[in-house]
Amino acid sequence: MAERITGAMQTPDGYWRVETIRSGRDQWFRIWHANTVVEARASIETVARILGHDALANLQPVDVEGGAA
Repeated sequence: MAERITGAMQTPDGYWRVETIRSGRDQWFRIWHANTVVEARASIETVARILGHDALANLQPVDVEGGAA
């Protein structure tokens, strides 16, 4: 089954981006730091641990075009 990006958020400076990925009934998060994927199949707990409170609190929604990963 194909992966789909169903949502995304990033910090105002664009250094951190978190994408919500769905494949069938499964859902996980992909974490980006600048142009590097830090974690490809992260849980929300992993997102919180990697980003820390400050970056997590500053995430803002961004448009997702196409929805394909």
